[in-house]
Amino acid sequence: TDNTKAPGPSVRDPKDRALPPEPSKTGVSRTTTGSSYTKPPTSQSQGSVWRSTVSNPQQRIQELEAKVEQLEIDLDKERKENADLEAEVQSLRRDNIRLQEESQTAAAQLRKFTEWFFQTIDRQ
Repeated sequence: TDNTKAPGPSVRDPKDRALPPEPSKTGVSRTTTGSSYTKPPTSQSQGSVWRSTVSNPQQRIQELEAKVEQLEIDLDKERKENADLEAEVQSLRRDNIRLQEESQTAAAQLRKFTEWFFQTIDRQ
């Protein structure tokens, strides 16, 4: 099967904006209905236009529902990663506070030792 079909008309939302592309490393993706769409190569600064090769409105709806489902999955992953990173930040902050306290304690002990050492030398 040839997955490099020519792009069809853009799928647009009711406000006539082009819908965002689905992430794909190859530029061509398959939905559960077997339809495909292509993402034309664009630079990051230009943004991307999502083009559907499906002409049947029902297939478009299914395609969009699959897109929404994938975006929800991606969002859940991002939220979990964010929560994990937030927990790591909190752990690092606690470690930082502990290390600062240990550093201050070590500096105070070094000052006391230095004072004792020089007092001992001065007595001799």
